[in-house]
Amino acid sequence: MIQSKDEIIVGLRNSFGELITHIQSLDTKAFESTPLNKWSAGQQLEHLIKSVRPINLVLFLPHWLIKSVFGKMNREPRTFEILLKKYHDKLALGGTASSPFVPSVIPFIQKEKLIKRYNSHLSRLCKHVESLTENELDTIVLPHPLLGKVCLREMMYFTIFHTQHHLKSIKER
Repeated sequence: MIQSKDEIIVGLRNSFGELITHIQSLDTKAFESTPLNKWSAGQQLEHLIKSVRPINLVLFLPHWLIKSVFGKMNREPRTFEILLKKYHDKLALGGTASSPFVPSVIPFIQKEKLIKRYNSHLSRLCKHVESLTENELDTIVLPHPLLGKVCLREMMYFTIFHTQHHLKSIKER
């Protein structure tokens, strides 16, 4: 079970690393294939980049500004397991990626560029988390398109799970 800041960083590195390793192993057909009109591996990678980029952008802002824009946490942080249940419940109700997070068609030629970009986002995200206290992980609030307002710790839980979810989807093809 992931809880502490250090466990979150390990979880981020492991999940991003597994996804990158798998994507690197894919040939053109496996990278671009869209079986049953589902996203290709390349599209899933772009979706993950589009999902983590706004988190990194917001975390460059001063914490007081983030709090003034998104508010303060008015509840205890959810556990990893409870957050995942809430996410699955939202998906069961028909929740899908909103337009800013929907990927375009991704040709194989973009694979290495996207892997580098994704790896760069991982490095920035880990540096942001490393710079925060445990209390800040629980008090900095960010909006999530399906889950509503979540604390940064919950957003990191989601990011770890979200990466694992898309890796599983890519591997099942």
